[in-house]
Amino acid sequence: MASAQGPQLQKILERLTGQHTVPNVFIGGKHIGGCTGIHAFSLSHYI
Repeated sequence: MASAQGPQLQKILERLTGQHTVPNVFIGGKHIGGCTGIHAFSLSHYI
């Protein structure tokens, strides 16, 4: 079920991260990025 606040949350995330696509991944409060970013992070941090 989609949230009525979804579009508002997406706009806030875009302002904070500069990214408008999903996924928008944060680890420990740090923005990692999207799919490409999490893939690179996993390769370098062995998650």
